[in-house]
Amino acid sequence: MSITFEKVKTGIPMTKENILGILGRARAILSNPDNWGTADLRRSNVSGKTQYCVLGAIEQAAYDLGLKTPGPAAFKGMSDDFSGYALGEEISLYEYSKKKYNGLNPFQVNDTRGYEKTLELLDGYIDEVQSREMA
Repeated sequence: MSITFEKVKTGIPMTKENILGILGRARAILSNPDNWGTADLRRSNVSGKTQYCVLGAIEQAAYDLGLKTPGPAAFKGMSDDFSGYALGEEISLYEYSKKKYNGLNPFQVNDTRGYEKTLELLDGYIDEVQSREMA
């Protein structure tokens, strides 16, 4: 099943600076393996600590940087419009992931390839965006 979130817009200007800021902050969130999780954008573990998948970390990063206002959901930065998925689409992480990981989207890389591959995905895409010429 293919999911696209192109109808959901985050309203964040997709400048190189914003994209790198979001990716860098998401990478910092996930640098601690205790912050990483699977199956949900974010969830609380048994000790109450919030864990993020790659797209949940991206959404939280945008919120932390003041680029996204939080929705009404219980977790800070989470919204009902699946903006983590939409944001991953808008910054072209989906396109990069599918190219690099044989058709897998970022959520699939996170959930099926594990923590190290998730960090590799972010690091590789940060390098690619840094080397881009953007308007």
